[in-house]
Amino acid sequence: VHRDIKPSNLMLDGDGKLWVTDFGLARCHANATLTRTGDMVGTMRYMSPEQATGDAALVDARSDVYSLGVTLYELLTLQPAFRAEEGAALLREIDRHQPLRPSKLQPHLPPDLETVVLKAMAHARDDRYRTAQTLADDLQRVLDGRPTQARPPSLADRWTSWSRRHRRVVMSLAAVGLFALVGLAIGAALVGRERANTQRNYERAEQNRRDAQDVLDRFGTRLAERLADVPGAAVVRQELLHETLRYYHKFIEQAGDDPALRAELATTYGKIGSLQGELGNWELAESAQRQAVSLFQRLADESHDIRYRRQVAVCQSNLAAVVAHDGRPAEALALYGEAIERQSQCVAEAADQSECQSELALSLNNLGLLHSELGDTEEAAAAFRRAIELQEFVRAQSPDSVDSLRVLAASYNNLGGLLVEANAKQAADWYREALECQTRAALIEPTDLRLQSDVALSLNNLAGAQSRLGDLAAAAKSYGRAIEIQRQLVDDAPAHPAYRRDLSVSHNNLGLVRNRQRRSDEAAAAFHEALKILQPLAEDNPEDVDARSSIGGIHNNLGMMLESQGELTAAAEQFALAIRHQTAAFDRARSVVRLRQFLNTHHANLARVLAELERFSATASESPASRDDDAYESFVADLLANYPEIRRPNYASDSP
Repeated sequence: VHRDIKPSNLMLDGDGKLWVTDFGLARCHANATLTRTGDMVGTMRYMSPEQATGDAALVDARSDVYSLGVTLYELLTLQPAFRAEEGAALLREIDRHQPLRPSKLQPHLPPDLETVVLKAMAHARDDRYRTAQTLADDLQRVLDGRPTQARPPSLADRWTSWSRRHRRVVMSLAAVGLFALVGLAIGAALVGRERANTQRNYERAEQNRRDAQDVLDRFGTRLAERLADVPGAAVVRQELLHETLRYYHKFIEQAGDDPALRAELATTYGKIGSLQGELGNWELAESAQRQAVSLFQRLADESHDIRYRRQVAVCQSNLAAVVAHDGRPAEALALYGEAIERQSQCVAEAADQSECQSELALSLNNLGLLHSELGDTEEAAAAFRRAIELQEFVRAQSPDSVDSLRVLAASYNNLGGLLVEANAKQAADWYREALECQTRAALIEPTDLRLQSDVALSLNNLAGAQSRLGDLAAAAKSYGRAIEIQRQLVDDAPAHPAYRRDLSVSHNNLGLVRNRQRRSDEAAAAFHEALKILQPLAEDNPEDVDARSSIGGIHNNLGMMLESQGELTAAAEQFALAIRHQTAAFDRARSVVRLRQFLNTHHANLARVLAELERFSATASESPASRDDDAYESFVADLLANYPEIRRPNYASDSP
């Protein structure tokens, strides 16, 4: 099954033969279960209804027939089959509506051809051609002037198709019609029963609204989360988030002070807070999270229901993260403390502890990160250890939960990163625990590239700890394993910038280890490979501060290696390049302290090498007349001319 048939994937050669290209989303029948239920694969405008709703189990050859039908529709009418723009509105239109008949747009189309196209685009899979071959055979019959297998839909067929798509509406209409007949027959005697029916209809409508909200959550927030890792999808992701946000605000307006909707209202405020944070609107995010805390607190005070107390704690933890991002750590610590106290009580009271423990572990992990940023190493380590203890319990209950494994691995990595400078041996053990979790997760879902990337990043962390311990051979081996995984990721997703950036970091780190092993040629090769990968990223996106800064760092590492080998002129050239790229990064983000620190380091390194070059020039001969001051001054002049970013006039020390 191709799953992404569209005009750009169909090519016509010089002999008139049609070729199908781009099998990146294709799926074999034997591996049909590899796509999880709820995943949406394909290009939105050409998706079949079952693809648009994320029903992966229903996707088969008839889905490709539908996409081919949409392509034929556009070819014949020069209009899109569905008029909505990209996003959730387009997905709803595909799922709920039929396209305008082609003859309405092109009146001269042969009726049989229109019938064939509409059969290929039938909303129900069973009403379509079973294979592309049967569709091709019917198209050939149109060309030959013979009767087609497809027949124009009768009035009954249209009613059946409409009813299938709007089953709830039909059921409601039937119920209303039945109640009207009964009402005419027995009159006022059924007033009480009619009231009961009205209540049931209200409940049904309310359930339909909840179903619609669930669909929006799936196609809004969840799809937006997946699009975060898709190169070039930033605009679509922003539109989905904004559209979801508009729906939530509309619900708040309609809900008003309805007591029956207070719990959903509080949940909606929490969702708005998360979405505003995704969009970078931190003040609005804080306001929404505070509303959620307040509403859930009122519900908890009135009913003492543990569910509401859990939600109060979750929203407090989310609010703490927003406040911490705003630079108010003391307030964030207090909020985390309240949330953790509530969640600890819920763990003690709940019949099913696993969900409460997961929520508590997440708050503890975030608290540990905040303590780490504040330099409170002991407090951070205690929070991480407690989070790990809870997550290990959850893991024992659900050993194949990929989400639990990822969160547990993150806690182990956080603890390792916190302790690596003080106790590299212990940190290496934590990194190995993280690797065990991530390797297990990658085996459970081998097609999820994020899980493979997690493994590679933990291998980098482990290699760093091994390097600190002086086990350079083991460190080089770990970096090599990470590079092997990351190369495969780049091959599988060449347009994904994060995978290329991670690969360049691994090559740079390997270069540092090779330099410490005095394997200079291999170190230089690793540094140059890192530059080869990273430079196109910086050129394609000049505003990518991290890429530009990393390039400066790699040139600095090359300079340090060359300086240690006594190649001072070449080292000075590399330090000058480091200054050039670090300056470009700093000019775009002057508030980032680490960029200023990197730039100062590069300047200091260049100053040291130039001073050494001048001393070498001054002592090249015992005869003062033999001093090569002119050559040195010429070199410095050329350096300043070629690298105007260098603004330090007094690099060299006074000559002896």
